[in-house]
Amino acid sequence: MEISIDLNSNIEVEYGSVDLNSNIEVEYGSGDLNLNIEVEYGSVDLNSNIEVEYGSIDINSNIEVEYDDSDGLSDEEYNEPLDLYEGKYL
Repeated sequence: MEISIDLNSNIEVEYGSVDLNSNIEVEYGSGDLNLNIEVEYGSVDLNSNIEVEYGSIDINSNIEVEYDDSDGLSDEEYNEPLDLYEGKYL
């Protein structure tokens, strides 16, 4: 039996449907690849913030984490913005 998929149409799955030019609907939310991906515990806007159960991460901003001071860095040095493209402090 031959099965064909029109990639410009819809793919229907058990818990929703996928239109590659529109929305991805999933069991716990929906995603528009140009807008938001909503998940069970938060949402992801690919151009904005990642919201998670315990806080949020803006991938275009800073990453701050807890740490111990055994490396000798001060609070200010440790929490300087990290250049994610260069892998070093700005």
